Amino acid sequence: GAGAMGMQGAITPYSGAYAGGGAGGYGYYGSKGRSPGRLGLGRLGARTGGNMTTRGAAGGTVGGKGGSLGELTQAGIDVPPGFVVTVAAFEEFLAALEAREPIRPLVEALDPIDLGAATKLSEQLRARVMEEPMPASVREALKGAHAQLCDDGQPVAVRSSATTEDAEDASFAGLQDTFLWVLDADDMLERVRECWASLYSVESMTYRRKQHFPEEGVAMAVVVQRMVDAKCAGVMFTRSPTSGDKSVITIEGAWGLGSSVVSGEVTPDKWVVGKITGEISQR
Repeated sequence: GAGAMGMQGAITPYSGAYAGGGAGGYGYYGSKGRSPGRLGLGRLGARTGGNMTTRGAAGGTVGGKGGSLGELTQAGIDVPPGFVVTVAAFEEFLAALEAREPIRPLVEALDPIDLGAATKLSEQLRARVMEEPMPASVREALKGAHAQLCDDGQPVAVRSSATTEDAEDASFAGLQDTFLWVLDADDMLERVRECWASLYSVESMTYRRKQHFPEEGVAMAVVVQRMVDAKCAGVMFTRSPTSGDKSVITIEGAWGLGSSVVSGEVTPDKWVVGKITGEISQR
Protein backbone atom coordinates (compact mmCIF):
# COMPACT_ATOMS: atom_id res chain seq x y z
CA GLY A 1 0.00 0.00 0.00
CA ALA A 2 0.97 3.62 -0.47
CA GLY A 3 0.02 6.57 1.71
CA ALA A 4 -1.76 6.64 5.05
CA MET A 5 -5.00 5.27 3.59
CA GLY A 6 -3.30 2.76 1.34
CA MET A 7 -3.97 2.08 -2.31
CA GLN A 8 -5.16 -1.51 -1.83
CA GLY A 9 -8.92 -1.63 -2.43
CA ALA A 10 -9.08 2.14 -2.90
CA ILE A 11 -11.15 2.09 -6.10
CA THR A 12 -14.05 -0.23 -6.69
CA PRO A 13 -14.71 -0.66 -10.42
CA TYR A 14 -18.31 -0.81 -11.52
CA SER A 15 -19.74 -2.88 -14.34
CA GLY A 16 -23.41 -2.02 -14.36
CA ALA A 17 -24.63 -2.69 -10.81
CA TYR A 18 -21.82 -3.79 -8.49
CA ALA A 19 -18.36 -5.27 -8.74
CA GLY A 20 -16.81 -5.96 -5.31
CA GLY A 21 -13.86 -4.18 -3.70
CA GLY A 22 -12.62 -2.71 -0.49
CA ALA A 23 -13.30 0.29 1.71
CA GLY A 24 -11.43 3.53 1.26
CA GLY A 25 -11.25 6.56 -1.01
CA TYR A 26 -13.50 6.23 -4.07
CA GLY A 27 -15.53 3.82 -6.18
CA TYR A 28 -16.92 3.57 -9.70
CA TYR A 29 -20.58 3.53 -10.66
CA GLY A 30 -22.37 3.69 -13.97
CA SER A 31 -22.26 1.64 -17.13
CA LYS A 32 -18.86 2.08 -18.75
CA GLY A 33 -18.33 -1.66 -18.50
CA ARG A 34 -15.36 -2.29 -16.21
CA SER A 35 -14.21 -5.63 -14.93
CA PRO A 36 -13.89 -6.19 -11.18
CA GLY A 37 -10.51 -5.48 -9.70
CA ARG A 38 -8.53 -3.50 -7.17
CA LEU A 39 -7.66 -0.16 -8.71
CA GLY A 40 -7.31 2.13 -5.79
CA LEU A 41 -9.39 4.08 -3.18
CA GLY A 42 -12.85 2.89 -1.76
CA ARG A 43 -16.30 1.96 -2.83
CA LEU A 44 -19.66 3.38 -3.73
CA GLY A 45 -21.61 0.89 -1.65
CA ALA A 46 -20.98 -2.20 0.43
CA ARG A 47 -22.47 -5.64 0.06
CA THR A 48 -25.04 -6.69 2.63
CA GLY A 49 -26.60 -10.09 2.14
CA GLY A 50 -25.59 -10.10 -1.52
CA ASN A 51 -27.06 -6.70 -2.36
CA MET A 52 -25.56 -3.24 -2.60
CA THR A 53 -26.41 -1.09 0.40
CA THR A 54 -29.15 1.51 0.15
CA ARG A 55 -28.58 5.25 0.18
CA GLY A 56 -28.96 5.48 3.98
CA ALA A 57 -26.30 2.88 4.70
CA ALA A 58 -23.96 3.96 1.91
CA GLY A 59 -24.31 7.64 2.79
CA GLY A 60 -21.59 7.38 5.41
CA THR A 61 -19.16 6.27 2.69
CA VAL A 62 -20.24 8.17 -0.43
CA GLY A 63 -22.69 10.80 0.85
CA GLY A 64 -26.32 11.29 -0.07
CA LYS A 65 -25.86 11.98 -3.78
CA GLY A 66 -23.37 9.13 -4.24
CA GLY A 67 -25.69 6.72 -2.45
CA SER A 68 -28.65 7.79 -4.60
CA LEU A 69 -26.65 7.25 -7.78
CA GLY A 70 -25.72 3.79 -6.52
CA GLU A 71 -29.38 2.94 -5.99
CA LEU A 72 -30.27 4.17 -9.48
CA THR A 73 -27.45 2.09 -10.96
CA GLN A 74 -28.62 -0.98 -9.05
CA ALA A 75 -32.15 -0.43 -10.39
CA GLY A 76 -30.86 -0.51 -13.97
CA ILE A 77 -31.22 3.22 -14.67
CA ASP A 78 -28.76 4.57 -17.26
CA VAL A 79 -26.54 6.66 -14.93
CA PRO A 80 -23.63 8.55 -16.55
CA PRO A 81 -20.47 6.66 -15.55
CA GLY A 82 -18.14 8.07 -12.94
CA PHE A 83 -16.55 7.53 -9.56
CA VAL A 84 -16.95 8.78 -6.01
CA VAL A 85 -14.21 10.35 -3.92
CA THR A 86 -15.36 8.84 -0.65
CA VAL A 87 -15.54 10.16 2.88
CA ALA A 88 -12.34 8.26 3.72
CA ALA A 89 -10.34 10.52 1.40
CA PHE A 90 -11.90 13.63 2.95
CA GLU A 91 -11.26 12.38 6.48
CA GLU A 92 -7.59 11.74 5.70
CA PHE A 93 -7.31 15.25 4.27
CA LEU A 94 -9.14 16.80 7.24
CA ALA A 95 -7.03 14.89 9.77
CA ALA A 96 -3.89 16.54 8.39
CA LEU A 97 -5.53 19.96 8.77
CA GLU A 98 -6.79 19.32 12.29
CA ALA A 99 -3.41 18.02 13.42
CA ARG A 100 -2.22 21.64 13.32
CA GLU A 101 -5.39 23.53 14.25
CA PRO A 102 -8.97 22.39 14.96
CA ILE A 103 -11.80 22.78 12.47
CA ARG A 104 -14.81 20.84 13.70
CA PRO A 105 -14.76 22.33 17.25
CA LEU A 106 -14.78 25.83 15.72
CA VAL A 107 -17.90 25.01 13.73
CA GLU A 108 -19.54 23.38 16.76
CA ALA A 109 -19.01 26.61 18.73
CA LEU A 110 -20.47 28.84 15.99
CA ASP A 111 -23.58 30.91 16.76
CA PRO A 112 -25.73 30.35 13.63
CA ILE A 113 -27.43 33.75 13.92
CA ASP A 114 -24.12 35.67 14.06
CA LEU A 115 -23.63 36.22 10.33
CA GLY A 116 -20.43 38.21 10.79
CA ALA A 117 -18.75 35.46 12.80
CA ALA A 118 -20.00 32.80 10.36
CA THR A 119 -18.61 34.72 7.37
CA LYS A 120 -15.22 35.20 9.03
CA LEU A 121 -14.98 31.53 10.05
CA SER A 122 -16.08 30.38 6.59
CA GLU A 123 -13.36 32.46 4.91
CA GLN A 124 -10.72 31.07 7.27
CA LEU A 125 -11.72 27.41 6.93
CA ARG A 126 -12.21 27.49 3.17
CA ALA A 127 -8.80 29.13 2.74
CA ARG A 128 -7.19 26.40 4.85
CA VAL A 129 -8.82 23.66 2.78
CA MET A 130 -7.74 25.28 -0.49
CA GLU A 131 -4.15 25.77 0.70
CA GLU A 132 -3.60 22.32 2.21
CA PRO A 133 -1.78 19.88 -0.12
CA MET A 134 -3.90 16.91 -1.15
CA PRO A 135 -2.43 13.59 0.09
CA ALA A 136 -0.24 12.16 -2.66
CA SER A 137 -1.97 8.77 -2.56
CA VAL A 138 -5.37 10.41 -3.06
CA ARG A 139 -4.12 12.75 -5.78
CA GLU A 140 -2.48 10.04 -7.86
CA ALA A 141 -5.40 7.64 -7.49
CA LEU A 142 -7.86 10.34 -8.59
CA LYS A 143 -5.76 11.23 -11.62
CA GLY A 144 -5.62 7.56 -12.58
CA ALA A 145 -9.38 7.16 -12.19
CA HIS A 146 -9.99 10.29 -14.27
CA ALA A 147 -7.71 8.99 -17.04
CA GLN A 148 -9.71 5.75 -17.25
CA LEU A 149 -13.07 7.51 -17.10
CA CYS A 150 -12.18 10.17 -19.68
CA ASP A 151 -9.82 8.38 -22.04
CA ASP A 152 -11.56 10.24 -24.89
CA GLY A 153 -11.18 13.69 -23.32
CA GLN A 154 -14.82 13.93 -22.22
CA PRO A 155 -15.55 16.72 -19.67
CA VAL A 156 -16.85 15.78 -16.23
CA ALA A 157 -19.15 17.16 -13.57
CA VAL A 158 -17.72 17.38 -10.04
CA ARG A 159 -20.56 17.23 -7.49
CA SER A 160 -20.64 17.57 -3.72
CA SER A 161 -22.11 14.60 -1.85
CA ALA A 162 -22.21 15.38 1.87
CA THR A 163 -23.05 12.76 4.49
CA THR A 164 -25.81 15.05 5.80
CA GLU A 165 -27.69 15.21 2.49
CA ASP A 166 -31.17 13.73 2.13
CA ALA A 167 -31.84 13.47 5.86
CA GLU A 168 -35.42 12.75 6.87
CA ASP A 169 -35.80 16.11 8.60
CA ALA A 170 -33.33 18.34 6.72
CA SER A 171 -32.36 19.26 3.16
CA PHE A 172 -28.95 20.58 2.11
CA ALA A 173 -29.86 21.06 -1.57
CA GLY A 174 -27.75 23.84 -3.07
CA LEU A 175 -25.72 24.51 0.08
CA GLN A 176 -22.53 22.88 -1.24
CA ASP A 177 -20.75 23.35 -4.56
CA THR A 178 -21.08 21.56 -7.89
CA PHE A 179 -18.98 22.24 -11.00
CA LEU A 180 -19.90 21.43 -14.60
CA TRP A 181 -17.81 21.05 -17.77
CA VAL A 182 -14.56 20.36 -15.93
CA LEU A 183 -12.09 19.76 -18.74
CA ASP A 184 -8.97 18.03 -17.39
CA ALA A 185 -7.53 16.09 -14.45
CA ASP A 186 -5.77 19.04 -12.80
CA ASP A 187 -8.96 21.10 -12.93
CA MET A 188 -10.89 18.14 -11.54
CA LEU A 189 -8.53 17.91 -8.54
CA GLU A 190 -9.05 21.58 -7.73
CA ARG A 191 -12.82 21.24 -8.06
CA VAL A 192 -12.77 18.25 -5.66
CA ARG A 193 -10.92 20.44 -3.17
CA GLU A 194 -13.49 23.23 -3.68
CA CYS A 195 -16.31 20.77 -2.99
CA TRP A 196 -14.56 19.79 0.25
CA ALA A 197 -14.18 23.48 1.14
CA SER A 198 -17.86 24.17 0.43
CA LEU A 199 -18.74 22.07 3.46
CA TYR A 200 -17.66 25.20 5.34
CA SER A 201 -19.71 27.72 3.40
CA VAL A 202 -21.69 30.18 5.51
CA GLU A 203 -24.96 28.62 4.37
CA SER A 204 -23.92 25.03 5.08
CA MET A 205 -22.35 25.70 8.49
CA THR A 206 -25.20 27.85 9.82
CA TYR A 207 -27.82 25.40 8.55
CA ARG A 208 -26.06 22.51 10.31
CA ARG A 209 -25.86 24.47 13.54
CA LYS A 210 -29.55 25.41 13.35
CA GLN A 211 -30.39 21.73 12.77
CA HIS A 212 -28.06 20.68 15.63
CA PHE A 213 -26.06 18.24 13.50
CA PRO A 214 -22.98 17.01 15.39
CA GLU A 215 -19.91 18.07 13.39
CA GLU A 216 -18.16 14.78 14.10
CA GLY A 217 -20.57 13.05 11.73
CA VAL A 218 -20.35 15.65 8.97
CA ALA A 219 -18.09 14.87 6.00
CA MET A 220 -17.92 15.31 2.24
CA ALA A 221 -17.73 12.77 -0.55
CA VAL A 222 -17.47 14.01 -4.14
CA VAL A 223 -19.08 12.53 -7.26
CA VAL A 224 -17.10 12.79 -10.51
CA GLN A 225 -19.08 11.73 -13.58
CA ARG A 226 -19.00 12.23 -17.33
CA MET A 227 -20.94 15.27 -18.49
CA VAL A 228 -24.17 14.85 -20.41
CA ASP A 229 -24.68 17.52 -23.09
CA ALA A 230 -28.39 17.69 -22.40
CA LYS A 231 -30.92 19.23 -24.79
CA CYS A 232 -33.32 19.46 -21.87
CA ALA A 233 -33.32 18.26 -18.26
CA GLY A 234 -35.15 18.57 -15.00
CA VAL A 235 -36.32 17.00 -11.77
CA MET A 236 -38.95 14.35 -11.03
CA PHE A 237 -40.63 14.05 -7.62
CA THR A 238 -42.34 10.75 -6.76
CA ARG A 239 -44.89 12.67 -4.72
CA SER A 240 -46.12 16.27 -4.79
CA PRO A 241 -43.37 18.49 -3.31
CA THR A 242 -45.99 21.00 -2.17
CA SER A 243 -48.83 18.83 -0.77
CA GLY A 244 -47.09 15.50 -0.19
CA ASP A 245 -49.71 13.71 -2.33
CA LYS A 246 -48.32 10.21 -3.00
CA SER A 247 -50.73 9.49 -5.87
CA VAL A 248 -48.97 11.81 -8.31
CA ILE A 249 -45.57 12.37 -9.92
CA THR A 250 -44.42 15.95 -10.42
CA ILE A 251 -41.94 16.76 -13.20
CA GLU A 252 -40.24 20.11 -13.68
CA GLY A 253 -37.94 20.69 -16.66
CA ALA A 254 -36.24 23.27 -18.83
CA TRP A 255 -33.98 23.52 -21.88
CA GLY A 256 -30.32 22.77 -21.17
CA LEU A 257 -28.88 21.37 -17.97
CA GLY A 258 -30.96 20.58 -14.89
CA SER A 259 -28.79 22.87 -12.76
CA SER A 260 -30.82 25.86 -13.98
CA VAL A 261 -33.98 24.26 -12.55
CA VAL A 262 -32.41 23.26 -9.23
CA SER A 263 -30.79 26.68 -8.70
CA GLY A 264 -33.98 28.60 -9.50
CA GLU A 265 -32.39 30.42 -12.43
CA VAL A 266 -35.39 29.64 -14.65
CA THR A 267 -39.11 29.08 -14.21
CA PRO A 268 -39.43 25.46 -15.41
CA ASP A 269 -42.21 23.78 -17.32
CA LYS A 270 -44.25 21.60 -14.96
CA TRP A 271 -46.32 18.44 -15.31
CA VAL A 272 -48.33 16.60 -12.64
CA VAL A 273 -49.11 12.99 -13.61
CA GLY A 274 -51.39 10.51 -11.85
CA LYS A 275 -49.50 7.34 -10.92
CA ILE A 276 -52.45 5.01 -11.50
CA THR A 277 -54.22 6.54 -14.52
CA GLY A 278 -51.26 8.26 -16.19
CA GLU A 279 -53.49 11.31 -16.61
CA ILE A 280 -51.69 14.67 -16.79
CA SER A 281 -53.66 16.88 -14.39
CA GLN A 282 -51.43 19.92 -14.75
CA ARG A 283 -49.05 21.12 -17.44
